Amino acid sequence: MKEKIMNFLVNKIVARISYWIGRLTGAFSFKAITGEEYEKALMLLEHGDIICTVNRHAWFSNMMQRLLTDAEYFHCGIWNNADDGTVIEATEFGVKESLSFEFFASKDKFIILRPNLFGDIKETQNIRQMAVLYAKQQIGLPYDYAFDFSQSSNDSYYCSELVWKAYKEATEGQSPFELRFRYGVLTATPQDIVDARSKFIPIMVSKGLSYSERLEGKK
Repeated sequence: MKEKIMNFLVNKIVARISYWIGRLTGAFSFKAITGEEYEKALMLLEHGDIICTVNRHAWFSNMMQRLLTDAEYFHCGIWNNADDGTVIEATEFGVKESLSFEFFASKDKFIILRPNLFGDIKETQNIRQMAVLYAKQQIGLPYDYAFDFSQSSNDSYYCSELVWKAYKEATEGQSPFELRFRYGVLTATPQDIVDARSKFIPIMVSKGLSYSERLEGKK
């Protein structure tokens, strides 16, 4: 218990430092989503789609994860078509529902993934609805700094843990993608979702603008 508390405190401190470093350096991040990409994403997104991203304000943790895991994407959320489109996501501030513009405006890059859990996208419509409902029911719960996907940790959520458990619940216990042993526990990262190509089909990948292109006023 003492070790778990210490890990929680250390991870929470790192997350806060990362957030504020990202706030200070966000303008110099590698990419930015264009208005055209944002509008196209809104047209393509369907209920229950997964959006994996690079968060501009998590510059420090992005760098550390890239060094440790060679990942390209570091955050994810579930798209909810209701209320003009929102994203249900687990952040360092807990599980919340973000407006579409709020979500995309803080990202450097994104990929939209559509669940194809049993080889037929059409058959997943009901599953996607159930996954979104599960995710909505977790709003307000805290962030899982232990990255523990076990059943006993349902009182807090890591971003990909929310996605995994939402679709596991929606498929009556069938795991939507493979967990791996990391950080001393079975877990999965947003990159694992992106790499699970037999389960999630890429619908759109943003390209964005580099910082130099933004200085030149390109849109």
